[in-house]
Amino acid sequence: MKNKLLSLGLAAAALFAGSAAQAAPVVSFSPSSLSVAVGGPYLVDVNISGLGGQIVSAFDLNIKYNPGIIGFTGYTLGAGLGGPWFSAEASVPPMDFGVTAFSLEGDDDILAGDQTDDAFTLMTLSFNGLNDGVSFLSFGNSPDFEINLVGREGLSLADVSYGRACIAVGQGSCATVSEPQSYALVAVALAGAFVPALRRRRQTGAASI
Repeated sequence: MKNKLLSLGLAAAALFAGSAAQAAPVVSFSPSSLSVAVGGPYLVDVNISGLGGQIVSAFDLNIKYNPGIIGFTGYTLGAGLGGPWFSAEASVPPMDFGVTAFSLEGDDDILAGDQTDDAFTLMTLSFNGLNDGVSFLSFGNSPDFEINLVGREGLSLADVSYGRACIAVGQGSCATVSEPQSYALVAVALAGAFVPALRRRRQTGAASI
């Protein structure tokens, strides 16, 4: 019995150690759900956690949103990054707001002087609520230009997970609308536009036979 318990304990310890070794950084928005009035400005943090001794020496992040509901007005780099840093923003109409930033310090200085915590704020975004409705915040897809985080020796951080957020403006509600549902509504609208035209084409083709 003791041998079985010992075996189970060793197996559990090995499983825990394996899961800890596989821990990867997570980039997320805070708050992940927010209700605001039309107007502003309002703030959303972009945080990183789960670094596990790694550092962030540079990043290139694009944030996608609905420009009919919210408008980005600027950003500030997080104090947890340390300094000095160089950064620049770029707007890619109509749905992207991008920030590229890199540290002017060496890797050792970054780790020793600033990024001693496992989690901190990369930057804080400022936006205005423009119209009633819901806008989702999400990151881009390209690891080269939209979601690239760099660690030591200029190497990109691997296995990074990226979260999403929902901003409800005015009469909008995150509780009643989900991102997959919004895609489905767009699909239904497109289908409604094309089905009558397809029917007319079929009827015209049948009449000409």
